Amino acid sequence: MIATKTLLWIGLVVVLQGCATRSSRNTNLQEDALFGTWHHAVEEDSDSTQVYYPPDHPLPPARFREQITFSESGELSLLQLAANDAHTPANGQWKWDKGNVIRLTLPDKSTQTWIVLSLTEDKLIIKK
Repeated sequence: MIATKTLLWIGLVVVLQGCATRSSRNTNLQEDALFGTWHHAVEEDSDSTQVYYPPDHPLPPARFREQITFSESGELSLLQLAANDAHTPANGQWKWDKGNVIRLTLPDKSTQTWIVLSLTEDKLIIKK
């Protein structure tokens, strides 16, 4: 009786670990699709996510739309909104870190961590 219960518990643990491993893998992550320019679609953001599209994706008019460009060499270029409403370019660095995490080093030497939830050639979704 004890051996049967022990085997059932071991089996349950193995099944749960297998489910956790599968769910933690992001199958919707095409890392090479990151290279290029992305426009922030603020109107599609949720409380927990930010959405970006390539420049050829139709988006409604906006006063300013954040733009970020990732190069294959690890450099990034940002188009930021300045206090005087000018669009100011800035450069930094980026790198993949542990699967779906991107580390950004911004021009002021501050860092940001992006957790990529989905990345295809047509859409980038990150966790806020």
